[in-house]
Amino acid sequence: MRAAVTRAPSVPLDEVLPPNYVAGGTRSDVFAHFRSGLIVRAGRGRARNYPGLRGAAPPTTVFYGIACQLPDVGHVLDVGCGSGDGARRLCTRYSNVTGIDSGAEALVFAREWCPRGRFVQADVTAPFETDPVDLAVIADLLGHLRRPELALRHTRALLGPASRLLVAEPLAIPLQRLASPARRAQSLRSLEALLVRSGLRLRDWVSKRGTFVACIAEVATGVGTDSLLAGLDALGSGEPAAARAALDTAAGCGSKPIEREALLASAQAALVLGDGDAAARALMTAAAVDPDDARPLAGLAELSFLTHDLPTALRLGLEAAQRDPCEPSASRIAAFAALALGHQDAMSAVRIANNLAPDDFDLARALSEAASRLGDGGPGVAALERVRAYGDDQGASLHVELSRALLAQGRRADAELEARLARARHPEDPEVIELWSSFPGRVAH
Repeated sequence: MRAAVTRAPSVPLDEVLPPNYVAGGTRSDVFAHFRSGLIVRAGRGRARNYPGLRGAAPPTTVFYGIACQLPDVGHVLDVGCGSGDGARRLCTRYSNVTGIDSGAEALVFAREWCPRGRFVQADVTAPFETDPVDLAVIADLLGHLRRPELALRHTRALLGPASRLLVAEPLAIPLQRLASPARRAQSLRSLEALLVRSGLRLRDWVSKRGTFVACIAEVATGVGTDSLLAGLDALGSGEPAAARAALDTAAGCGSKPIEREALLASAQAALVLGDGDAAARALMTAAAVDPDDARPLAGLAELSFLTHDLPTALRLGLEAAQRDPCEPSASRIAAFAALALGHQDAMSAVRIANNLAPDDFDLARALSEAASRLGDGGPGVAALERVRAYGDDQGASLHVELSRALLAQGRRADAELEARLARARHPEDPEVIELWSSFPGRVAH
């Protein structure tokens, strides 16, 4: 049975006043002082927005206002609730609001700022439990995650057939500048595709332009969805043969979005199995199913690149990027093909690709090498340092590349520090040994 609709009384504005913020030792280090006497660390960084504090994270409360207009809602789940500002807005409309976030300090803030909500610390990319959910809200979260479909899949598991999900993410543009932890922004196409791969179905667009793209989604069911999810799970588990069998079923289900995603995934499985011809057939079929989607062309461009047909790779990559200038896979392969061919616009292509995927180490390294050849190591250093800010394990390679880029700028002390870090992590790595021996007075071991 669905929970009864209950409207909570409006929260008086003076019930909990916004805190006073006191700066710490750095610009991003800020402490919130509540009237109750609680002092908790806040921040101006990109990870979370705090009420009344200007920072890098954009406010999203307008989308929580939209969520408050939806009917037949009992329990609301705020996934990635951060400071609780959105949950506070939800509590003015609904009596049963749960927020989930991985940040312990953010949740301390949220419990003080939104005393009517219930807050749980958990990893949103792992299974989590709560009461059945009538409405879930995900705002400015998916782009922070390496695998956003995990958060969507685990949220989906809590939704009933009549439940809804409101998703709002920054709108992608080719010249965007993303800062950690924001890894991706979304276009209309990429968000819709992400929903399909997560077992969800687009219901209505809430915002198509401006700084955010937002929509209402619902749980998708049926053989096509089940087969697609099973195939993606098998592919992620290293079972490409089993993945292809399930994906073949999904590709014949009659739903264009599911067929498209199944064919794209089937191409990946075929590549893992070393069957390039099957991958090409799947990509060409996907292009016929949805001629406006850039990803099949980007996949064919990558196949051409792998077979050293660089002119075709560049042509297909550019055509894919024209179809969707914000599709990272299209810009990525176009950039690498342009670099390999020595195209005059290669540097611009790499910059755009790096803007769309700033956590991509290979792109950052390519940008660094291209910039160094032009006599300007600054962009490369910035790109590599931006990769490091995401905290992904790149082994010694990131330290090696950053050291080389710093050397090219004449920053020998900083370059040696990076070389020391690389040597500490992988002392036997040939690249590390070569790098370390390049510093005066140093030996390889």
